[in-house]
Amino acid sequence: MEQTIGETISEKPVNLESIEKALQKQYQMAVIKSQNMEIFPPPKDYQPAQKDTSGPLLKF
Repeated sequence: MEQTIGETISEKPVNLESIEKALQKQYQMAVIKSQNMEIFPPPKDYQPAQKDTSGPLLKF
């Protein structure tokens, strides 16, 4: 017996609302992330944190 796509879908109802909410959440997170990158861009001379050598270290 041949099954049509419509029958297959109606047999197993998919909760589109929960999928939509999950996608919206992901999208919002991505938007917030990109906005934060624009608000707080790393400085041009940015370098990863280095040890502070300005303390009272012996210099040879």
